[in-house]
Formats: sequence, structure tokens, C-alpha cells
Amino acid sequence: MITAIGYIRVSTDHQDLERQKMLIKKFCEERGYILIRLIEDFGISGADADRAGYLELQALTEDSCDIIVVSELARLSREDDVMKTLTTIYGLMAKFDLIMLDDLATTYKKGSKFEFMQFIGLAFKAYGASEERKKIAERMKTGKYSLIARFPLACLDSTEPLGFKKVPNPEYDEKCKGIPQCLYVVDEEEATIVRNIFTWAAEGLSTHKIADKLHNLGIKSQWGKQIGHSYVVCVLKQPLYKGIRVYKEVEYPTGVEIVSPELWEQVQLVQRENRTRADKYTTHYNPVKGILKCACGCNMQIVHSGKSMHYACVARAHKKDVRKVEPDTRFFGINVADLNAILWEEVKYRILQNDYRAKSNDKIKALNIEIIQFEESIKDREKEIIQKIAQQNKIIDNLALAESPVVMKALERKVTDIDAEIQNIKDSITATENEIAKNRKKIVDETKSQNVKELQEITLEGKGKIFSEMLEKVEWVSEKKRRGFLVVTYKNDIQVVWLYKNVKGTKVAINLPTSFTYNPETFKVTVTHKRSNPNVKFDFGEIYTVDYTPDEILDSFYFIGDEEYDASDKVWG
Repeated sequence: MITAIGYIRVSTDHQDLERQKMLIKKFCEERGYILIRLIEDFGISGADADRAGYLELQALTEDSCDIIVVSELARLSREDDVMKTLTTIYGLMAKFDLIMLDDLATTYKKGSKFEFMQFIGLAFKAYGASEERKKIAERMKTGKYSLIARFPLACLDSTEPLGFKKVPNPEYDEKCKGIPQCLYVVDEEEATIVRNIFTWAAEGLSTHKIADKLHNLGIKSQWGKQIGHSYVVCVLKQPLYKGIRVYKEVEYPTGVEIVSPELWEQVQLVQRENRTRADKYTTHYNPVKGILKCACGCNMQIVHSGKSMHYACVARAHKKDVRKVEPDTRFFGINVADLNAILWEEVKYRILQNDYRAKSNDKIKALNIEIIQFEESIKDREKEIIQKIAQQNKIIDNLALAESPVVMKALERKVTDIDAEIQNIKDSITATENEIAKNRKKIVDETKSQNVKELQEITLEGKGKIFSEMLEKVEWVSEKKRRGFLVVTYKNDIQVVWLYKNVKGTKVAINLPTSFTYNPETFKVTVTHKRSNPNVKFDFGEIYTVDYTPDEILDSFYFIGDEEYDASDKVWG
């Protein structure tokens, strides 16, 4: 069996690292190779010959593996000296077979020598990799990239984002290139409008209603026009308001925030939820859109059938070829009014129960603890950034004094590498801030679910909002036509099961006891029984479980604790 070791490297992009891993693993699986391990260099330039993974790769012995797999030559080296790159490859070939996934037609055999065409081809690749590194570095140092990097609030065109105004740059000198003529500064009057827009969006107000509200207040855009829905959408998506300038997909911190990053991220989450639950294809409001699922895993939608309406699986409604469960009858729907009534009774009861509130409070407490931990980790990483900037400034000072080209080149490389390290830390901070925003959104949802008033008079739209705030998922399992289980899962992990049957004019809806649990593998409800043996003293009974369909439950009697439970008494409708 052939054994392999993979080598991967990236300078900044974590996603590219994952891509290289996937390519090497897939290649080894297809060839039947045993991938022993992956040697990684993360956040390090290919021009750095002292990177840890690269040195480890060269230190491997012939007993380590049979073949070395690299995604492409540029991952192995981007050194300016082409001969050094070729020498590295030749050194690996002395001990292992070597293959690069961008040239699968060529395998560099162990102990072999370069053929003439191989040598020429590798030399061109090595030269190209080196030149590409130079171009990347040059692009980041010149033109608008450099301008934005040094002046994140520089004006590059005539546009003025809401909340900012354009002012002359006091440092501008027409004789000196690389200094913007104008800069953006915060316009406090417009900034208040921006803050209001984000606050309303965080509270769940739709972009259309926000636009209407601004119109009713007599507020217009900076061009004197009425603010519409699309304008509000653009404002809410603009990262400039949280202190980030994005130019050509590169982010630059501005140091100026109109709204907090936490509020900005929270609004993005709310907007995604609103898009998921938006009713675009029906004139009837669906309070469980995005929540109600069929047993097959697909969403359910409102479908008209004569004078009635029912929730139907989208796979059945559109006759799509999707993953089915056995039997196919589980694609049957449920009456819209009946499901809404059952679900509201369940949620209304749960709101008033102390067990829900207790679990909800526990969840809020856990989320707050996690937020504190996240914030502490961000502080630690911010300190690390400060340390690296100080380290970088010392190197820049030394660079100004250096006279040797070799020393200058080494110092420039160190500055670039520290830039990459700082960016990696900033990316990790952004990811953590996103998690904090998610937690805060969950806390808001949990708090809202505990303070619902006037439950008896609430509208269908109001019920839909509560469903969205409290429920993680509602699953309809149709064992037969007009009968099945409604499995309700709350966001605080409580799960309850309702039995529903509507046959020959009789409707039955039962909130099953907690000893009845839904089994997703059998699509039935599992009930725990106790079998006693009267001939054995002190026999407390043998515990066993049985799966039941809705009809089997309705036709049976069960003993729940010390009380007899007769399902036939639980009639609703």
C-alpha cells in the first residue's frame, strides 16, 4: 500500500487552505493512497524559506512515506531564485515520488533526474510563481489600494453615503501623489437617521415599513428624493456604518462607527430571517413559513383545494423528485386552520408555564456567559494586534536605516508577513463578533417570548411573529391522510408531540404526555411501558418501549405514572 504526505500553504486565505486539503484528500482516495498526514504552513509567504512546515517537509526521511503530494508549485515555493526552487524539488525527489496536482500527467519519480522538458517547464512555473507574488505585493502597495489603506475614508468619486459628508483634506497637496483631495466625515444629523434605520430593523420592522416611516417623518435622501425600500436595503448592507470600508473585496477599518458592530451584525441576522419568512407567492399570510417541515425534510406551503386550504409538502405540491420516506403517504398535508389553532394553543400554554420560562432564563444566562467569554477573547486578540503593530513599526524604522539590498528585502518580507498575521487576527475577531451578534439576537428572542401580552386577542400576524421567536421547527408527520403527529421543537430545546386526526367530521387533537416521544427513524411515537411479574416479590417491573401510529394510540389505554390515560377522552374541534 502506497503511503502519502501532503503539503499545503497559504499566506492569508483560510478557505484556500481548506480547498487544498480537499484536493489532496480526494486525490489520495481516488488513487488508493494512504494519506498519513498533512504538513501545513498557514499565513506565511511562499518566499520565506524558513517556514516551519517547509523545513519539516525537507527533513522527512525515506521511511516517512512513499510519495509527497502538493496542490501546485506555488504552494511549495515562490522564491525569487528559481534555481533554489528547483534544488528543493530535486532534494525531495532523492527520497520520494513527488506529484503536483496542477500537473497530474507528470510524476517525479524517486531517484530520477530531470528530463530537459521537465526542467524547462518547472523553471517557467517557478519564475511565474515568483512574479505573481511580486504583482500581488505591488498591487497592495500602489494606486487606490494604497490610498484606501492609508486613508480609509478617502473620497474616490462623487458619491456621499447617507450619514457622511465630503470635506477637503487639509493634508492634500496637488504636487504630492497618494493623498486624497477629499475625505468623508460623519454628518451627525444624517447619522441619527442611519442609527434609527438600524434600530428599527433590529426590532423586526421590514424595509418597506422603515421606508414608509421615513416618508411619514418627511425624511428624504441626500439627493432630495423620497427614500424607498431598495435604498433602506442598501443602507442596512453598508459595512461603512460599523467602521469598515470595503474596496475591491478588501476590508479596511476606518476607526469611525455610526452604529456598533454588534447592532450591524444583529440587523443582518434579522434581515436573513425576514427573507426566509417573506410571503412572496401567496395572498394568504403563512404564520409558520420557514418553520413548518414535512417528515421528508422539505418545507410546507399553503395550497388551495376547493373551498379549503391546507399545508402541503413542496415536494408533493410541485411533484419534485426528492428524498422520500417510506411510505410515501407521509407527504399528506394538514388543514391550515387546524394546524394554526393547535400550534397557538401549544405556544400560548407554553408561554404561561414556569418550566418554559425557567429553561428560557437558563438559556439567556448561558448565552450571556458565552458573550463575556467571546468579548474577553476579542480583547486578548486586540492586544496581540497592538503588539504586532509595534513590532512592525520597529522593523520599518530599521528598514529606513538599512543600506544593504539583502537586508532591506528581508525586512520588507517581515513587514508583509506581519500584515498577513494582523489580517488573520482581524478576521478571527470579525467571526467572533458575528457569534456575539447571534447570541444577542437569541437573547432578544428569548426575552420577547416571556413578555407576550393580550394573548387572546392577538392577530394571525402577531402569532406568526411569536412562532418565529419561540419555535425552532414544527414537523408534520402524516401517517395517513388527515392524521399524523405534529412535533413542535422550541428554540430552548423543549420538544412536545401532538396527535391529530380529522376523519368523518370528528377532529381529535391531543397534546401527548412527556413519556410519549417522537422517533424520527420510524416516524412513530415511542411510549415507555412497565411490565410487572406478580410471582416475583419486590418486582418493580421491566421497562420496555413500543412505537405507535396515531390510530394505535387512539384505540388504546395507557398508564402514565399512577393515572390512567384514555386518549379517546381528548377530543378537540
